[in-house]
Amino acid sequence: AGTAVRMVGKLHNSTEKRRAEIERRHYGEQLRNQHASMVAVLEQMSDGFITTDLEGRVLYWNKEAERITGIPRKSALGQLFAQLYPGYAESVYAEIFRELRRDPTPVHRIVFSPFTHRWMELHAYTAVEKISVFFRDISEQKHNEEELQRLSLIARQTTNAVSLLDTQFRITWINGAYTKLFGFTREEAIGCRTSELLRGPRTEETLMRRFRSQLEAGQEFTGEFVNYSKSGAEIITECSAQPVRDPEGNVQYYFMMMTDITGRRRREEELRLLSMIATEMEDGVVIITPDRKTTWVNAAFTRMTGYTLEDMLGRSPASVLEGPDADPKLHAYIRSKYEAAQPFRVEVYNYKKSGEPFWSELHVQPLFDAQGKVELFFSIRKDITERKRLEQELDEQRTRTTAAVIEAQEAERSAVSQELHDNVNQVLTTVKLYQELCRDDIGNRAELTDRSIRLLQESITAIRSLSKRLSAPSLGKIRLEESVRELTDSVAATGKLEVVLDTTAIDRLEVDGKLHLALYRILQEGLTNVLKHAGATLVNVSFGFTGEWLSLQVTDNGRGFDPARAGSGIGLSNIRTRAESLAGRATCHSAPGAGCVLHVELPL
Repeated sequence: AGTAVRMVGKLHNSTEKRRAEIERRHYGEQLRNQHASMVAVLEQMSDGFITTDLEGRVLYWNKEAERITGIPRKSALGQLFAQLYPGYAESVYAEIFRELRRDPTPVHRIVFSPFTHRWMELHAYTAVEKISVFFRDISEQKHNEEELQRLSLIARQTTNAVSLLDTQFRITWINGAYTKLFGFTREEAIGCRTSELLRGPRTEETLMRRFRSQLEAGQEFTGEFVNYSKSGAEIITECSAQPVRDPEGNVQYYFMMMTDITGRRRREEELRLLSMIATEMEDGVVIITPDRKTTWVNAAFTRMTGYTLEDMLGRSPASVLEGPDADPKLHAYIRSKYEAAQPFRVEVYNYKKSGEPFWSELHVQPLFDAQGKVELFFSIRKDITERKRLEQELDEQRTRTTAAVIEAQEAERSAVSQELHDNVNQVLTTVKLYQELCRDDIGNRAELTDRSIRLLQESITAIRSLSKRLSAPSLGKIRLEESVRELTDSVAATGKLEVVLDTTAIDRLEVDGKLHLALYRILQEGLTNVLKHAGATLVNVSFGFTGEWLSLQVTDNGRGFDPARAGSGIGLSNIRTRAESLAGRATCHSAPGAGCVLHVELPL
């Protein structure tokens, strides 16, 4: 019996051992499964995760940690942080590890990594002689926060009304200038839609719909609104709004700025002023410290100049963008405005990073703190290269026109002088001689007197012709057809040229004074050219209509010329200048031995 009892006891013990072994294996399998699940979670999470012992030796290093730090897992495992990062002992990370060894309370920090040069959100825990650290890269978020702070500072300092709208277009924030302009306090405005708060009798519904649709489509909006203040006063504002997006590209809110342009519109003053911030967001924006060091540039500045924020940080815009041909007087003026903390606007000749020159219009506005001390300068730069090119072309055209006019005037004076010398002066000299003969009783007095009378009449006729050529027609008294006929009759009366005139198209036409004078002078110049240079016996003058254009054509049977070899004489240059001054055009067709056709078209 005793033997049986011992056998039963051994059997029982063996069963218990097998049961314990099975349970141990089961629990071990569960632990391995849980560990595998935990590792899978840690590998898939979007945060970096590191485990070390209390000495800082790496025990675990997940995939995201590899991506953020740039250090492969194989290189990190088993290494001390001091081995991975030279200078670790003096870093913020060593300070956090020392803190955790002293006190196991979890540490939550936002730190700037001296090793990756990125901002990190960090959560560190101590458990079972190990330190676990979760961390993520928040550099983009920090950049957006800093940019928002800058915009907020600008919005607080600007005299324009600035508001932030949620995606349902409800106001979430307004600056002090908004309250000052419209009279609504922040409490009264927040939660309202701008279209409801500032609506009045002359509010444009189509413009409101365009404002909403453009912002909903992710586009910037600019326009002029007729708004109404709390008291009901009408305020015309220049409005600019644009969506502000998060790093994923989703619209977070809308930034809206309104500038009061009521006085400007009512006084009908110069060109529209651009608003201080939002309207120029498509242009280059630079934020500068009081000692003129750049702290921030926007993307448009980089697109315009090629210089990035990294290129500009700590440098003055002038030192980067100016070239060897900078204007010292302009440079001194800009420096004086900065030193006096005064806003200014200038046009400057700059150079892009590529070396390409460009003109820019620069607006600089000082921003003050609560004590009235300059805190920042806010500058907006607009590329006006194309405008300057067009202005230069216009100046050159004006110079050419002025030169042509002066040359024509000198030619006219020379012709008058020659006419007086060669004709009138000679006739008067002959009359003087005849009268001296009469005085001295030499020759037939009656015959000499008759000759003198005839010669004096020729002088009177020549002087009258000169006077008529120099003076304008009596535009207020006769029609175009009458002044043209009078001119052609005077040319035909010389007996040097037969003139055939067709005025059917203008018989009853009334034209304004400028057009009348231009046509008269062009025809006068054309006929003069025929008389002096063409050697013609016949000239045809005709008028016609083509749509909204009045045309004049002068055709002669003279010797003609080769336009390619003859160039443009003073007469033709004067004709073209007169035509172009009225947005018209003048052409001349000729060939040797084939006469000449002058065709002029002027808009009615």
